[in-house]
Amino acid sequence: MSNRTALPLVFLSVLSLVSLTEYSNAQDQAKDEKQKEATFQGSTASQWVTILESSKTPSERRRAAKALGHIGPDAKDAVPALIAALKDTDSPVRISAARALGQIGPAAKAAVPDLIVALGDKTVRRSAASALGQIGPDAVPALIEALEDTDNDVRRFSARALGQIGPAAKAAVPALIEALKHKDSDVRTHAASALGQIRPASQAAVAALIATLEDTSYYVRRSAAVALGHFGPAAKDAVPVLKLMSKRDTDPKVRNSASSALKQIDK
Repeated sequence: MSNRTALPLVFLSVLSLVSLTEYSNAQDQAKDEKQKEATFQGSTASQWVTILESSKTPSERRRAAKALGHIGPDAKDAVPALIAALKDTDSPVRISAARALGQIGPAAKAAVPDLIVALGDKTVRRSAASALGQIGPDAVPALIEALEDTDNDVRRFSARALGQIGPAAKAAVPALIEALKHKDSDVRTHAASALGQIRPASQAAVAALIATLEDTSYYVRRSAAVALGHFGPAAKDAVPVLKLMSKRDTDPKVRNSASSALKQIDK
């Protein structure tokens, strides 16, 4: 064989070897990527998404949403599919989708607008509020807007979610103070509770809660007393009213809450 003939053959052999090596490396990389993807019960997040999006069986879609929730933050790429599942015709699927978004946490912030809408769904609102609370500070602006919703239940659960977020929801304090004046007692109750959980360095919040101790609803009075207790010594201006409540309020639970608040403030 001449040198002229041998050279192309050598070149082709080398080229084939390189191609095989690249193919093998690509296969190994794909295998590694699959191994890296989070799994639950032997299936990857992407496989659960496929079930969620394509299954005709509600129980299978519900199982897929729950699985993605179990995977948690590592299932962040499933957020769009879970957002779509919030509109599923089956209410347990919608509930499971909302819960899964909450379990994914801050990485599910893209779901905030849809979860706010879900607060209007009677079967889903508790799970949606909890999910918004788990997503955290990124949900605060939308929750502040939701405190102005015409649906009182949306207002109530928005306040509840803000309380769950805690001190990081301090931007909502003015809106929550305003909500203490709302005509619906459940809205007032949750607004008071949220202020206690946020515990802002705000005398305006303390003053508003002190005024709320005079509310006609014992649920609201009790919530305000508990909230003031959470403030600790910063709520010392509430002591005179709380002392009076601990002895004279018509409801024993309110009297007990006032006594407990006084102990916390006196620490």
